[in-house]
Amino acid sequence: MEAPNGSGKNPCESQGSLSMELPPEQAHSYQLLHSQKRKLLPELDDTDGSSTKKRKVLHEAAQGWIIFRMMIPARRDGCIDHYNLMLKPSYEKDNVDVDFYEAGDGIGIVMVSAKEDSRCSTTHAVRVICTLYSSFLLQMPFKGRYLIRLLVPAAHTKRLIILQTINSHSCKPVIYLTDNVSFLSLGDVIVEVEGYCRHIDEAMQSVYSDLGEFRVDESMVCELKANNGIHPSACGCGSGVRFQRASEILASKPIPLSYIDLIIGEDGANVEHIRKSSQASVYLKPYTLREVTICIVGESYAEVESAKCAIEDLIGKRVLADMVQEQRLVSGPHTSSWERPYKKLSVF
Repeated sequence: MEAPNGSGKNPCESQGSLSMELPPEQAHSYQLLHSQKRKLLPELDDTDGSSTKKRKVLHEAAQGWIIFRMMIPARRDGCIDHYNLMLKPSYEKDNVDVDFYEAGDGIGIVMVSAKEDSRCSTTHAVRVICTLYSSFLLQMPFKGRYLIRLLVPAAHTKRLIILQTINSHSCKPVIYLTDNVSFLSLGDVIVEVEGYCRHIDEAMQSVYSDLGEFRVDESMVCELKANNGIHPSACGCGSGVRFQRASEILASKPIPLSYIDLIIGEDGANVEHIRKSSQASVYLKPYTLREVTICIVGESYAEVESAKCAIEDLIGKRVLADMVQEQRLVSGPHTSSWERPYKKLSVF
């Protein structure tokens, strides 16, 4: 009896013979791909009740991890060991991990992580970090108010700003791209919420709820656990939870939300350009759904100007493109972009 394809050949045999008709380089690639496919097929075979297995394999491939990392005081010797001994076992259930790390400068990091294998684990992870926040809040006063700082993957910055802009609470977070903190790496930003107790609770509930919607892959979780909750590219020098300057000079300006991608780059890669240019702190504040306020705080005008120039280097081409597009819309499609001279580009 002929095979269903009418050729009298087994489909697998015809696939194997195809590689013989290809040039040697392509034949090798084809055979490699075909062998990988054959290894995968048994996992997804429909026999032996494995439709359930198929759904499981596809579901696991789409899963991610939820992580929260909060800075906590660690001024006493041995306090981190005490937290791991006493607090960690109380919260670890429903596939949620809780780890306390020493970060230096009298600061620790509590990291809550959970694999998204069930709604229960995700919900419990959010509940755990909220409980830990409440437990440590009174230990984190700052000039008569309270200061909460979280480490968040840089890739989540723009989405978090959008979500926090939509929220109506009065205590909005700011997101530091650069700051004088020893364990701030290129892959992270600092999400900071400062306010009085009655306001900060509402804001933190909102931030944790939003962060609970973000996912990272398992390799990042393993990397963080292996490096005390921080990325190995951390800059290595700092001055505590928030850098205190003798004097502060501030420059700020609303910019289009789309510019965030240009300033941060993929996984925070572009932030290194700003850090090398200036010791000023650069942070973002929610403004509107189309704009975000970028702020620079330095101890001198030179620090602020250096940071400005670094940021303008990163987004200058986009600014020019937007200006050219705007000019074309006003003057018509046949107007040359060089007919109107532009002054030196300035974001600030």
